[in-house]
Amino acid sequence: MMQETFDLIRYQREARSAGSARDLFFLWDQVCGFYERGKITRHELEEIKDVIWPSMASIKSLRSLVDEAVFQV
Repeated sequence: MMQETFDLIRYQREARSAGSARDLFFLWDQVCGFYERGKITRHELEEIKDVIWPSMASIKSLRSLVDEAVFQV
């Protein structure tokens, strides 16, 4: 069940320590739920987005590099 209060610092910390794209997507989904219910402001949404999206890009790049290395063998 989703937590009813939003702690920006905690969510930023979780985003920074997330080890998979699935974890980041789940976290982003939770944050979007808070925003859709009016529990957080647009500014808070942007703050957490600034942490989550670069992490997603890094994971995607790493995955692409691994896929390229595997398929070249």
